[in-house]
Amino acid sequence: YFDLIGTEAVKLGIRHMRHIPNLLSGSRIVVSFITILFLFQLLGSEFQFINTQISSLWIAFTLCVYAGVSDFLDGFIARKFGFTSAEGANLDQWADKIWSWPIITSLTILAVIPWWLFWVVAFRDMGVLLLRRRLQKKGEALNVSFFGKLKAALLFVYICVSVLLLMDTSLANLHFLFTIVIACMVGGSGIHYFLRDCKKLK
Repeated sequence: YFDLIGTEAVKLGIRHMRHIPNLLSGSRIVVSFITILFLFQLLGSEFQFINTQISSLWIAFTLCVYAGVSDFLDGFIARKFGFTSAEGANLDQWADKIWSWPIITSLTILAVIPWWLFWVVAFRDMGVLLLRRRLQKKGEALNVSFFGKLKAALLFVYICVSVLLLMDTSLANLHFLFTIVIACMVGGSGIHYFLRDCKKLK
């Protein structure tokens, strides 16, 4: 009897866990706009937390780290427990874009990310989006490659380093080199997708 209750409790817990990946994805959208407030220091430059003064930029950095960790966890949990779905995958993709683009735009306005890189990322994302839409019309899918996943991971790290640069200008040389690497990765991943999937459009 007690074993049966325990089994049912586990099943109920797993059913409720099904919503965790989507909640994590959705939280990144909310975190995006909160991060912008701290980046521009619209809520103040420092905050008191347990007798410690915390810079608003440190809070922005922490929120960026949370976004990256949640991006990993939502996919990991979905795959681990069999919660994957087309809707969840779409939400995850849109959450990534809705999180990253306001942050990238804000850092560009703050003169941390150069405008030329902003446009490289913009044209790449728009091109891949158009390619995905055309493939969908033909009943094909644009599968994310390892190259694309590596680009996304490096772009996340680059955003975090860019926020740190606002607090520590000694990172300028590292940030410059990272900017070149990211530009190559972003452009290269876009070219990779077009070379790999354009033949599906014929």
